[in-house]
Amino acid sequence: MFIDSEINNVNGLIKKMSSLVQSNIRQAIGLYLSKGDNEDTTINDEIVNQYEKLIDEVCIDILIKERPYSKDLREIFAVIKMVDDLERIGDHAEDIKNFSLKLRGTLEERNPEIDIMLDKALKMIDDAIESFVTMDKALAVKTIKADDEIDAMYDKIIESLTNYPIKSHTAQNFVIYTTLIVKYIERIADHATNIAEWTVYIVAGIFKDEIQD
Repeated sequence: MFIDSEINNVNGLIKKMSSLVQSNIRQAIGLYLSKGDNEDTTINDEIVNQYEKLIDEVCIDILIKERPYSKDLREIFAVIKMVDDLERIGDHAEDIKNFSLKLRGTLEERNPEIDIMLDKALKMIDDAIESFVTMDKALAVKTIKADDEIDAMYDKIIESLTNYPIKSHTAQNFVIYTTLIVKYIERIADHATNIAEWTVYIVAGIFKDEIQD
């Protein structure tokens, strides 16, 4: 069917957008961990925005031409919501980059658990997108539950920052901007959770408050 072909096309665009978003996030955190020394960091947020616009246009075109019903309609509606989450993740890459640049030259050691936390958040994005493309409810639910581990890591890192010795103005800035960066990673995991929840909605027709194992 034509609508199946169009949805497959949308899925391909979502994968490309997700890959670019994750690359931007990885580069932004790389800048933070390198203490701002990585001059080659490039965040392609404008391209992310173009992907969002293109996917939205394709979805609207499907709605107008095909007038989908039931599951197909839920899927198109969910895609529009999902790409909004991906776009917001892309915005977080810009924010992390800007905060990292403010810490350029500071000597405070970066917490390696931040990189581990990011790996887990990016894995959540991968799994969320995969669950959507394959309509895998079990993987989507697994992704949703993975957010608890991110929250636990967030609490642990924030506690260590709360106890960080403030002996200088640069140390104060380090704590403030690192706290914000960690918060953005936590939000990235939240956006991945949203995407997985939309998958459950498409497959089962239930909303996040009703999701069970």
